[in-house]
Amino acid sequence: GFAAYGFYAFVPPYFSRAYHLDYGTVGLIAGLSGGVAVGVGIIVGGFVADALAARDPRWYALVPALGGLVAVPFYLLAVVQPDWRVATGLLSIAGFSQYTSLGPTFGVVQNVVHPRQRATATALLYICLSVFALGGGPLFTGLVIDEFAQADFDHAAAALPAGNADHSFDVQCPGGAALAGAPAATRAACDATLVRATRRGILVTLMLFGWASIHYFLASAGIAKALRAASLRNAADAAAR
Repeated sequence: GFAAYGFYAFVPPYFSRAYHLDYGTVGLIAGLSGGVAVGVGIIVGGFVADALAARDPRWYALVPALGGLVAVPFYLLAVVQPDWRVATGLLSIAGFSQYTSLGPTFGVVQNVVHPRQRATATALLYICLSVFALGGGPLFTGLVIDEFAQADFDHAAAALPAGNADHSFDVQCPGGAALAGAPAATRAACDATLVRATRRGILVTLMLFGWASIHYFLASAGIAKALRAASLRNAADAAAR
């Protein structure tokens, strides 16, 4: 969730900056790749995980793990594409694969806790998604982009007019764009730096998807035991009542 919120928060700005697309087109891209494709992936992931887990409960963790591993290279390829149409297609495949994790994750959370704790478990999960993932993911990605922008702009400073004493990215390119009336070299440096920094920042964030997949693989080792213990406990409670 941390990686997803951080990544998707900067997908629209990246498509606007890298491909110079209008907001309507960027909105359509975001809707198709981050809405339709992701929604289908959520549904498919739930059905596939249920079908496979009927034979082996470990699939409730393996489906998200494999979906994440498949998604990472498609995300990476999407971000480095020169053609926005190809990038949109790759991003859709990646979103579809990545979000196969959502159904199994919520399902397992509901099934490993006591029935009287399900609402609390869901509430705690959403706190993590809201506070840490939604609150931290975009902030982290933005900070990384800012760091890349300043480092990249330092290298471009040599090409700027000698009269510019302060070659800080924040000073020369406030908000990512050159000041009104700035020389052409400064405007070009600001634009190019912003595109490269945004690309690198979201690439760093994407690496966290791979880390998450590793943890899903680790979870598969004990998930069957946890689900079986919860089932036996709930059956015993029902018999006692």
